[in-house]
Amino acid sequence: MRHQTSSFWSSFVPAPVRAFAALAVVGALVGFPSAARAQITDLEEVGTVTDDVLDPYPPIVYGITVFGAFGSLQMTEFNEAVTAMNLAIQSQGTTVTMQPFNGFLGYGGGLRAIVKSRLLVEAVYEHVSQSETIGGISAKNQVDVPASAMMVSLGWDFLKSKRDTRFGFLAGVGRYDSQAKQTLSEGRNDQDFTLGVIELKGKSWGSHYAMFFEKNVSDHMFIHARATYRLARVKDPEITGLDSLVDPVNEQAFVAVPVVEDTADGPRLRRGGTELDWSGFDGQVGFTYYFNIPTPW
Repeated sequence: MRHQTSSFWSSFVPAPVRAFAALAVVGALVGFPSAARAQITDLEEVGTVTDDVLDPYPPIVYGITVFGAFGSLQMTEFNEAVTAMNLAIQSQGTTVTMQPFNGFLGYGGGLRAIVKSRLLVEAVYEHVSQSETIGGISAKNQVDVPASAMMVSLGWDFLKSKRDTRFGFLAGVGRYDSQAKQTLSEGRNDQDFTLGVIELKGKSWGSHYAMFFEKNVSDHMFIHARATYRLARVKDPEITGLDSLVDPVNEQAFVAVPVVEDTADGPRLRRGGTELDWSGFDGQVGFTYYFNIPTPW
């Protein structure tokens, strides 16, 4: 039977066809595994491209941020001195008083990065200040209380699946350069002459804790808001200019800054230090521009 089958194949199938069929069978047996492997590789490459198309977000998004700030201040010792100053002024027969230092306005900016769509890394500068002035044409008493801070923060975005909106928590530390200055001036011939200046300067470390919110408003621009509680105290700052504001007759202060204490003889300048307490609420509203966010989303 085997011989008959072979004779039939040889008799009725031409040699070229038999050769082509043999090559086809051999090629199929040899080439199918390679073709299958190539097809799997192509599918893997297509899958990778598809993932990139569906998720073009880079692992690190970086940008610059600017903001305005407002908030509250602790300033307990400083405001005690303001109260003593007001008592001293009222004892001289005037009802003009200085308001306590309970709030501030400020501004700032810096660098911000989003790592793996969740982790926020930030380094910013912030300047805050408050100023109060009392007096009139004949005399003026101005107190300025500014501070500057360099802060670094780490935050975490709770909204994992949303890249046009972020909401999360952050915390960090800052280096605070704080100062207070009181200037007493007198008006003479329509000009102000400075009678004396007291300055308090100091530096310290502080910490902050915040909830943040960020919303995309254009291709690369986000608007952001932040509610922060800050802990920052500058203890025993360096004090200069005390003698310039002391009446040479009775050594009573013309005006009381946060170096004044009550005594049996009335408010007097305190030779020791005092505390500038910047602890309190710090609210920020601003914009962040991210350079490498892919568009369109």
